This record gives sequence, C-alpha cells and structure tokens, in this order.
Amino acid sequence: MGLKLWPSLFREVQFLKGLRKSWSLDLRSLAAFRICLGVLVVLDLINRSQDLVAHYTDYGVLPRSAMLNEFYRYYYLSLQFINGGGWFQFLIFAISGLCALLLIIGYRTRLMVFLSWLLMLSLQARNPVVLQGGDIEFRLLFFWAIFLPLGARYSIDRALDPRNEKPVDAHFSMGSIAFIIQIISIYFFAALLKTGAEWHISHTAIYYALSLDQFATEFGKYLLNFPDLLRVVTLPVWYLELLGGFLLIVPFFQNWTRMLAILSFVALHLGFAVTMKLGLFPWICITAFVALLPGSLWNYFDKRFSHPLTHKIYYDADCGFCRKVLKILRCFLCLESVPYAKAQDHPKALTAMTKENSWVVEDHNLNYHFRFDGILLLLRSSPVGSWKASFWALKPFHFLGDHAYRWIANHRKLMGLFTRSLRERKPGYQAGRWLQMSALYFMICCMWWNWKIYDSYSPMPELMQKVSLYLRLDQKWNMFAPYPLKIDGWYVFPGKLRDGKDVDVFRYIMDGETQTTTYDRPASIVDTYPRQRWRKYMMNIRKKDFQKHRLFLGKYICRIWNDNHSDHDKLESFDMIFMEERTQVSGDSSPVVKTNLWHHWCFEKIEQN
Repeated sequence: MGLKLWPSLFREVQFLKGLRKSWSLDLRSLAAFRICLGVLVVLDLINRSQDLVAHYTDYGVLPRSAMLNEFYRYYYLSLQFINGGGWFQFLIFAISGLCALLLIIGYRTRLMVFLSWLLMLSLQARNPVVLQGGDIEFRLLFFWAIFLPLGARYSIDRALDPRNEKPVDAHFSMGSIAFIIQIISIYFFAALLKTGAEWHISHTAIYYALSLDQFATEFGKYLLNFPDLLRVVTLPVWYLELLGGFLLIVPFFQNWTRMLAILSFVALHLGFAVTMKLGLFPWICITAFVALLPGSLWNYFDKRFSHPLTHKIYYDADCGFCRKVLKILRCFLCLESVPYAKAQDHPKALTAMTKENSWVVEDHNLNYHFRFDGILLLLRSSPVGSWKASFWALKPFHFLGDHAYRWIANHRKLMGLFTRSLRERKPGYQAGRWLQMSALYFMICCMWWNWKIYDSYSPMPELMQKVSLYLRLDQKWNMFAPYPLKIDGWYVFPGKLRDGKDVDVFRYIMDGETQTTTYDRPASIVDTYPRQRWRKYMMNIRKKDFQKHRLFLGKYICRIWNDNHSDHDKLESFDMIFMEERTQVSGDSSPVVKTNLWHHWCFEKIEQN
C-alpha cells in the first residue's frame, strides 16, 4: 500500500511536484541510454576479444586452476569457469553480443538488461586483473537499469504493444531515485577521497595526472607546457566532482540546472578522452548522463525537426508481417502520432494497394505514395530521419530501395518467418512493487558501501556486505586519489634463448616483434601496450598485491614464445624489469630506478655439480 501511495502523493501535493521532477527520468532519455549501453557492450566485447586467449582461457595469463586455487573469492561467480577453452569463451562473448544487440533494438528489454548484467559480472569475475574504474560503473549502470523502463520508448517492445495509449514521458520511481543517487555518489565520493595536497594546496594534481606516460596522449603532454593553466583548473575540477552532481536534483529551474550539470560532466570526460588513453571509461561515464537528459530537450528536438508531412498509412490487413514492420517503423522514426489503418476498410486505399502491390502512405495533401517513396515520406516526416531522406532519395539508392521493396512485397510469406517470433504483447515497463522495494534496499547498500570506504569506522552489517559483494555493488571511486600517481615507467623483459641470443620478450608479447633488449625510454610509454586492458594488467602486476600473478604471466610468456619458435630459438629464461621514474613538477627528468620484479625459468633449472 505504501509504495502505491507515495508516488500519488508526489503528484497531488503542489510543493512536492518540483521535487518529484528532480528525481524523475524521461523515457526518451532512458531509450537513448539503452541504445548507448548496448553499443558500449558491443565495443567492449570487440576490444576484449582481441586478447580473448591471453586474458580468458587456460592458455593465457590466468588459467582457471590459478584463478580458482590462488585468487578466488566467494563472490567471483563466472560462467567462464565452466570451460577454459577458447571456443567456450568465444561462445560466451557471442551470447553477450547477441543480448547487447537485442537490447539496442529493445526486444524483451528488461530480460536483455538482466542477462547482459549477469554476463558482464561473469566476464569481469573471470579476470579481475584487467579491470578499471569504468568497468565498475558499467556493471552498476546495468544493475540499476534493471529497475528502469528502458523499453518504454523506441523499442520493439513498444512498437508491438497493442495498447494505443502513449506512456507518460516522465518516469518517477525508486529505481529513478536510486539511479540518480548512484551517479551523484560516484563524483561526490571521488572528490572526498582526493585528500592530497596536490588537489588542495599546490594544485598540481592535473599536472601529475598528465605527466603519467602510461596514460597521456600527445595533446595531454602538450598541456604540460602550461603548468599555471593546469593549476587554475585543478580546484574547479575537484569542486565539480564534489558539488556538481547535486545540480541534477535542484527543484527549481530544473531543466537549466540539470543541463548545466550534464554539460559540465560531459566536458570533463571529453577532456579525459583527449588527454588520456583510458579505453571506454570516459564514454561509459558520458552514457550515464544520457539517461539524465531532461524531457524539454527532446521536446525541443521534436518541434525543431519534425515535419507533419504524413497524414495516414494504410496496410494489408491479411499480412501480419506488414503490420509488424509498419508499427516498428512508426516507433523508431518517432512517428507514433501518425495514424494507420487497414486498407480493406477504405475502398480507395484498397484499390491503390492492390494495383501497386504496396502499402499506401498518404501525405498531408491526401496524395498517395507507394513502395520506397512511402518510406522516404516517413523519413522526411521524422525528427530522426529527415536528414537521411535526401541521401536515400538519390537515384542509385532510390533504385535499390524500390527494387528491394518489390522483392520483399513478392516474398511476404518468406519474410514473415523472420517476424513470426515478434508477438504483440503488453510488456510491463514499470518495475513491480517487490522490485521497487529491493531497489530501496540496494540503494542503501550502495550508499553505506561508499561511506564505509570514506570512513573506515562505519562498518556494514555482514549480511548487507555479502549481498553487495554477490551482486557486485561494491565500488571505490579512487581514480587519482588521494593524489595522482607520481611514479611512472616502462617494462623491459630481457630474455635468454637456447642459442644464447638476448631478446626483449616484452615487445614480442605486446606486438609480436622480436627485438634486441634495450633499456632506453620509449618515445611513448602508453603506445608500448597494444590495448588498454594489457596496460591495466601490466601496471597491476607491478604492485605488491598482484605479485603472485607474475608466475602465471611468466608461464604464459614461455608458452606463447616456445610454441611459436624452433628448438634452437626456445626461450630459456627472462626477467621482468620495471624501469621506474618519478614525476617532477619542475618538468626535469628524474633518475631511473631499475627494479627486477621477477626472474622466470621456462624449463627446470639444471643444477651444476
């Protein structure tokens, strides 16, 4: 009863309406958020798949035996533990990609969100060493998406919903409140953890961050020429993280304050993207703010780019395929206000449809358009398709489009086989009562977890902590906290072959090149890693907490080298050496410290008598 009462209370009490709006999310923003999430999953899978064998199979740097015996934690639940073969990992990747594609088009949306979240937890648990802060936010975005109506607009679910009533665009629920609190918490606690003097006294934090060659782009290095400018922007960046999130929930001038917050944070992450190589991290963060876009922005786009050129659409009532495709086109082209009807109920339209073997699209002058010309009219009417209409109207594309339509029209029964599984149904866009109650509990878990990270004297109840860990709600927003790293460096793996030659094994593992060993500083340290996941892995194993992983990296290097070289070129042993240098605010170079992290023998060492 309580959960049914409090939303209506917010609707009826005048002074609470502004507060309700502050904690609401627009359905169109959630649809765009859904599409962005799906695209990011596909991009992430493509990126990870390039190192599928190295990072996720028993042949790689972390075999299942090592993971389960040496590094396993009770909340690491992964389907990838079932089989360590490359084919099985590829299968899991393929299933994840399929769920992401179905999520993009909004088919069984809540189920696809849930499955994508489970598969993401499975993937992240298989090799935690390659994870970064963006992965934590990524899984949390998917978790909170379970409680949100991502399929209520611009989706297959919405298109095939037999109910004609249009859902209210403003969505207010415990899910929307929890999502907004999560976004605020990310930046608020990130700021609280930045306690170093580099942020608050010397204001050199951004200078130190851009001095890390393991991250910095060429543009980021160029900005080091302006240390005074970097000092000026350091404190505003900290204040933006601390207070900027609260602009999202200001109850007055709500559209303006929310857009100000969104633009500020998007600018911050675009700054990250152009100055540091952080993989998908900045784009994951930007995607979170897509869900927060105010409805007034979509209303503006709708008025600015919509053209009421289409009056009505007539279709063949005897063709289920035609009806489904029509409804999908109306939904994804944002033309749900355009009416449609069975041609059999309108003699004039039926005569035209029969003669042309085509649907009938009627414009505002009551003229009929057929086949691909009808699609072009819909594109010109749509706020999201008007810019494409001129392109598709070009003669070569119009010719192809018209012939494709004719072929489909002559093979409607065959095409119907592809849409047979798309059944018209009434999806439940809103999360149910129990789901909303659980969202409240999980929101408390997340808030408590963040606070205990900041204040270690505020321990969580054991049950709440276990629930948080099993669902991977654990989070720590300590990027560049309490201050940016001041130690940078590069790797050299000098190896000894059976024939006595010296080689740099690191270069071979990273890019397949066989080079002689050199300890000189690379021109660009970040470019010595082929991809961001390798960079994160290599920078982790330098730390004391990850030193046990060096043995398994050594075994992987021996396997990958010796399986691809003849007997006299076999790798016998090598060292893992980190060339460490400390960042100087003056810009001067510091002495390089050569640290041997690990010595590895590829074969049993023979003792000499």
